[in-house]
Amino acid sequence: MRMFAFIVTFIMAYCNISAQTEKETVFVNFDIDSNEKCTIDVEGKGYLQVKKYRKTMLQDKVRYLICDQKFDLMDKSCVVMDSTKIKTLHLSELDYLLKKKHEGILRQNPFNAIFLIEKIHENKFAKHKVYWTDEWSEVD
Repeated sequence: MRMFAFIVTFIMAYCNISAQTEKETVFVNFDIDSNEKCTIDVEGKGYLQVKKYRKTMLQDKVRYLICDQKFDLMDKSCVVMDSTKIKTLHLSELDYLLKKKHEGILRQNPFNAIFLIEKIHENKFAKHKVYWTDEWSEVD
């Protein structure tokens, strides 16, 4: 009976923690024209210097890469915004996303939604909804 009570208490505590974890929406700057570099571990090749912001096609979907983190485009349509609207958004950096991920007790994506903000013209930006492909979803 004690074991049953312990299991029920554990499950209730787990559910309580899950319910209290509030997810947020984040906006991340994606500057494909940036010359910034980062060092990543490439299997079989060791550590390499690569452009911080990269975009590739993976089968039929667009994949955005920021250092070694992968973000897949969820919808091919995007919202075009001007620079005035962008200034009203709180833009986050990759470090913030990684910090929030590692703070989490549970192995779940800590964000409700992630949008990459990509400059497409002088004063025009595209807001892309993306899915953060990481250990919780990707099987290598």
